[in-house]
Order: sequence, then C-alpha cells, then structure tokens
Amino acid sequence: MAVIYRGINRLARVLALCLALTAPAQAEPAGPRLAELAAHAPLAASERLRLRARGDAMTAGGLSRQGFRGFQRDMRLQGFDGSGTVSRSLSLAPLVTWDENINGGLLEDRLWLNGWLFRADPAMKAKAGLVAGATLAGSLRQVWSEGRALSLTAATELGWSPRHHIGRGDLMLRGCALNQLQGWSFLDFCATGQRSFRQRATQNHLDLSLSLHQILKGTQGYHDASLRLSSARPEGEAPQTRVTLGAESLWSFGVTDIALTLGERQAGETRLRHRVSAGVTVLARGRPLSFDLAQEVSSGGSFAGIERHDRVTSVRLSAPLTESLSARLGLVRSRSTVSIASYDRVSFELRFSDWLSR
Repeated sequence: MAVIYRGINRLARVLALCLALTAPAQAEPAGPRLAELAAHAPLAASERLRLRARGDAMTAGGLSRQGFRGFQRDMRLQGFDGSGTVSRSLSLAPLVTWDENINGGLLEDRLWLNGWLFRADPAMKAKAGLVAGATLAGSLRQVWSEGRALSLTAATELGWSPRHHIGRGDLMLRGCALNQLQGWSFLDFCATGQRSFRQRATQNHLDLSLSLHQILKGTQGYHDASLRLSSARPEGEAPQTRVTLGAESLWSFGVTDIALTLGERQAGETRLRHRVSAGVTVLARGRPLSFDLAQEVSSGGSFAGIERHDRVTSVRLSAPLTESLSARLGLVRSRSTVSIASYDRVSFELRFSDWLSR
C-alpha cells in the first residue's frame, strides 16, 4: 500500500506541476482589490479558494472581522491551525417545491415507431404538483495531519404531495480523504452514494473519484483549477470512467464556475459522452444570486431499433427573497431521437434558511 500511495503521490505532483505551468502568471492582485476579493470569498464553494484569498487580504490588512472568523474556520477545516480537532455541523431547512415528476414516472408518454403512435399506461405517467418537506444535512471531519483530513457528509430530503398523497425522498452519503501535497496543491479521494425513492422507481448511484486541485493566484482573482477522474456506477449499469476539467474562480464581482466532463464510450449503452456547465454567483443586496447553465449529450445505445442520441439542456436561477428565504427556478429541455425521451420540465423551489443555526 505504501508503494501505491507513493506512486499516486508522485503522479499527482506531476499533474499539479502541469496545471501550474499552463496557468497564467501568479501576479499579486492590487491591494484594494484584495479586500473586494475577500468580501466575495463566502460565495466560493472551495474552502481552499476562500482560504488563500482571505489569507492574502489579512496579510495586506484588508480582512474584515467577519472575514477573519471565516478564515479561522477554513484553517481549522483544512487542518492548518494545528488543533487536530473534530468538526461537526448539522442543518435543518424546510422547503416547498413544484415538481413535475413526483412519482418517478414518464414525462413524455407518447412513442412514435415507424409512423405508429404508442401511448404508455396512464399509471406510468409523471405526476406534477406541490411538494412540502425538509432537508436535513450533517457533516463530520477529523484532521489527522497538517493539511490532511477525513470527512463524512450525509444529507436527506423528504417531501410529501398533498394533491397525490404520495411522498418522495433522496439520500446522499459521501466520504472523502482530503490531502495537501505541497503548497497550494491538493489531492482528494471521495466515494459518494446516492439513493432516490419514488413511487414508481428506486434508484441507486455510486461515484468514486480522485481529484487534483491547484489553487492559483492571478492579477484579477483566485482560481481553483481541478482535474477529476471518476467512476460512475448507476444501478444495473456497467461502471463508466469520466474525466472532468474544471475551474472555480473568485473575482471582485463574485464567483464563476466552469467544467467540462468527458465520458467513456460504451458500445450498446446510452451513456454520458460529454457535459459542459458554467455558472456565476454575485451578491444582490448582500445575499447570493446565482445563474447556472449546462448541457449534456448521451449516446451509444438504441431503443426499439432506433439509435439513441439525447441532448439535455438545463438552466437554473437562484435568488434571495428575504434574509431567510430564497427561490430557485429551473428549466430542463431534453431532445432525443427516441420521442419518449423528449420533454420539457419546470421546477420551482422555496428554500428557507437553516432552522438549527437561529
């Protein structure tokens, strides 16, 4: 095992060097800009990105008291404060959502084959309506060495439809080993299991991943450049290898996130071939406003003798309504060579703030 670990460690260092060489020169952002970057740091999902931006702002004397508390928290989570303590968190938030497929049914119940129209059993059709429920999430992190930690995250979302008298549920469990290689280079191992419960279907999905992260500093902001190798294992399907190139960037106006995923071709199976996504988050009246756009293409299999090619485009807008309430609007358009897989879907959510932190 020690030989394997050393081999992976050397490979990761080479990849980190490649990321660093292909990145822009890491010039120091201007002094006043450091304070602006630190002020937008809470919008970043990457703890390490926040940590570097706030650390530079603190060195330059431009970090606020609130920013310093965030800096201390991320230092503790990443294992750089020398405490080696266990960090815990728990959150509970109610939600109300409009779901066009509460039961896991068919969003399109018509199938055209050789000029003939077939309709699915009405009982298999998707049921739409309001769903009320809550999200419960918890995390546990143990720092075992400087810059290295083990983390465990669990989350569940449960909802009930008063109109159809049916429920739905989602469960997620993730375990990660977080490792600093050297400087601002990191290597993470993660295993994520997901299970969705619907009236007509229960699905399981397992994802194993190895991610290399390089935190870079440019003249206009900070960047978390990443290279991710994963094995996607949906229930009942063969594992698929995927490679993702991504970058989360912190700017003086907010945060951007871009990613490209390429999937292994598997003959005879309709699997993900590529996915492109981009998002931006800014502050609106002191609260996060985000917009995300993604498109993915799947192909390789067939249905009833028809070669299948699916293209799914999604758009999502998340906006704050009050200090404790935000709204999310999502649009999904799927177009396929198989008519039953072509549909349009709208979702709307009202999400409340964490009740346990009040």
